[in-house]
Amino acid sequence: MENLCGNGSKRDPVPNERQSSESASRIEALHALETSASSKSRALTEAMRFSVQVTILDVSGICLAEMPESIGDLKRLTDLKISDNDLNALPQSICRLKELTTLDLQKNRLEELPWAICQCKSLRSINADFNSLTSLPESVGRLTKLARLSLHFNRLESLPRSMSTMANLVELDVSFNRLTDIPENVCFIASLMRLNIASNFSDLKSLPDSIGRLQKLQELDVSFNNLTYLPDSLAMLTNLQTLRVEGNPLYIPPLSLAAQGKEVILNYMNRHVEKESRKSRMMKGHFWRFLYKMTMQTVAKRNR
Repeated sequence: MENLCGNGSKRDPVPNERQSSESASRIEALHALETSASSKSRALTEAMRFSVQVTILDVSGICLAEMPESIGDLKRLTDLKISDNDLNALPQSICRLKELTTLDLQKNRLEELPWAICQCKSLRSINADFNSLTSLPESVGRLTKLARLSLHFNRLESLPRSMSTMANLVELDVSFNRLTDIPENVCFIASLMRLNIASNFSDLKSLPDSIGRLQKLQELDVSFNNLTYLPDSLAMLTNLQTLRVEGNPLYIPPLSLAAQGKEVILNYMNRHVEKESRKSRMMKGHFWRFLYKMTMQTVAKRNR
């Protein structure tokens, strides 16, 4: 068996495998082929007839407008790179790639991911940067082995609530989108270590109060949004190493403090939490004293 890249490179070559060799030549030729996108798609379909044993396929940068349905026949595929093409959709047959671990879709024109992508149970990394995605299917939550999901520079307006079940997700990048909020469910991804929600600009005005649940979080980038305050629970992120908040109209913490970096911000948030806690206890004390006074007055009136 031979691992095959679309640029013609070979990994761990085994002699006398003529079909794999022919497949390599055919796919390599696609990169230099001066022909229409439909012709390239047909040529790729033909090349894949000789490639059913390959584990790595790179067909990036060949101006593909359509991915052949026959991609689903490459049952042993673990790495698929189809970046820098003209795709606006993926074939449903991709769901048959049960051993796929890495999927590189960046720099296409994708408007959605197929619901059936959840059947690629082995996926550990998806890179869909620089596309036109407006939403993700709820089924994405079934990709429980996924460790990295990068969706930088799309048109996302929301995230699916099912993401809370992605138990192995370590890195999530949804920067440069149109998100108006981050669902509380994202804060239940206990494995998350790197979260980038920068540059959603005026659309994103607040962070979920439960963000402090992300106890493993080491890097958080919320820069260049429209945040006016940071939630109190931010003080609970004891493993945080990097925190970026610049480019927001903050008043909690004040901009002058926010500009001084993570340590100053977290110290302020801790003091703010303590202050609010004391205020809450005082309010409760006043309430119970008031209630006691009213009760005693009522009892006194009844006894007259």
